[in-house]
Amino acid sequence: MGVEEPFNITIKISGNTANLPSIDVHNFKNFETVSTASSQNFNFINGKVSVEKELTYTLIARKPGEYSIGPFTIKYKGKQIRSNSLNITVKKGVRHKKQNKSSSQQTPQFNFDFGIPSTHNYNRNGSYTVEFLSGVNKTKVLQGEEIILTYKIVRDISFATNPNIDFPDFKGFWKEDMDEVNPYYITRNGKRYIVNEIKFALFPTKNGRITIPRSTLSAYVNTFFIDPFSGGNEKIERKTKPITIEVAPIKGDTANFSGGVGIFQISDSLVADSVNVGEPLIRVIIVRGIGNLPLIQKPMTSYPPSFRVFNSKVEQNLERKDDIRGSVRFKEMVIPEKGGKFVLPGVSFKYFNTKLNKMITLKTDSLHVTVKNVISQGETGGEIQHSDNILKLTEKEVHSDSVNKYLLYFYFLAIFIFVLIFIIKLLDMLGIKIAFFENRRRNINSSRMKGKIKKFESSGEYKRAVALIKEAHLWGANPDENFIKDCDKLLFKPKELSRDEYFEFKKKYGI
Repeated sequence: MGVEEPFNITIKISGNTANLPSIDVHNFKNFETVSTASSQNFNFINGKVSVEKELTYTLIARKPGEYSIGPFTIKYKGKQIRSNSLNITVKKGVRHKKQNKSSSQQTPQFNFDFGIPSTHNYNRNGSYTVEFLSGVNKTKVLQGEEIILTYKIVRDISFATNPNIDFPDFKGFWKEDMDEVNPYYITRNGKRYIVNEIKFALFPTKNGRITIPRSTLSAYVNTFFIDPFSGGNEKIERKTKPITIEVAPIKGDTANFSGGVGIFQISDSLVADSVNVGEPLIRVIIVRGIGNLPLIQKPMTSYPPSFRVFNSKVEQNLERKDDIRGSVRFKEMVIPEKGGKFVLPGVSFKYFNTKLNKMITLKTDSLHVTVKNVISQGETGGEIQHSDNILKLTEKEVHSDSVNKYLLYFYFLAIFIFVLIFIIKLLDMLGIKIAFFENRRRNINSSRMKGKIKKFESSGEYKRAVALIKEAHLWGANPDENFIKDCDKLLFKPKELSRDEYFEFKKKYGI
């Protein structure tokens, strides 16, 4: 790439643990870090947790040359794991890559809400500009309707260190992080500025006037080329203006309201429409569209009395660019305990359509399933009689020899233990836990967890304590989705948790 051409470096770590080790990210020598982003995905399948985390850094090279980035390292179970390294060639005078003319993507521009940078810092030999601005795409919305909040850092000088941004806690909103926006350049009044954007999707959780408080940017800028006698850097601080949002209540009948606000579609299907008695039947309900997809509730389902219903699994496949769109998949597992042909009623999904400005109810068709009875091997008369004869003959022979008698008892005991182990493993695969074994395992793990959590609390490492609390909760029989989301909100805060935030979280859930 060319000098001052932004590019991304992504570091990915994954493993079958709810508490990933930290990545040793050293300073990027010869490069300036203009923005950072992180994402983390949890999967909870058949009682097992797996996590994947990505860290993305946007860098700019100031000088031409050949450079190497990495390797990065982690420590896990006493071992050091290293990533690959990257070789970077920076050339002078290379133009930035042009976009395809057929592409609909355009370079972002300022609107009137952001304005033009107007305040400057002055040194003896010149001036520079650093502005921290905020704006929303709309200030009047319905409860639950999506708002896109954008922060912009506009500057004509490089940062000496990574800037620190203190975001508000967004009380009255549910917050979702949006995809990272690559840095770009703008020209205003004949001067060139580099712009970094940070976007959030906000969903109001109450009515009335809600204010988004100020955010604060603090950093050191590199002033050496402006004033060589300044010491090389200067500390700056910028604050955004508060933004007030007017939130109106949802109109219409809210009975059985899913909480969805936007434009959605729904589908309902079975993975297989024919199963045997005792086998799992998987039902998949998918909600697609644009709006507050992360907040919608699962549609209600109903089944015949002979069907056992287990906890649902939620999978999200979302795009987070200019808005939040995509799909939310609810997977529900049921086990039929009786054979026959059954009709499963369809589902209803009630949401507020922002295009039609009214409440809409979507309904799906009924589903048909056939449940087959399984005939065991010994149900025919001939096979039963044959096995009885063998058993009688065996018993007659062993009675003549006491040694053979004890061997037969041992043989039947071994078969019983083998069958018992097989049944326990099968139930575990189906997500059915045996109380005795689960309680014993949970008690052992719980005592270990409590010790680690107290250790982190005493040292002030509250995020690590929250991570262990979340991991312990995931081991439970019925993980609470809202509890997991609250944990993630604390874990993904840009700065360490305060003691008050941590103990308020514990008090909320009675931990």
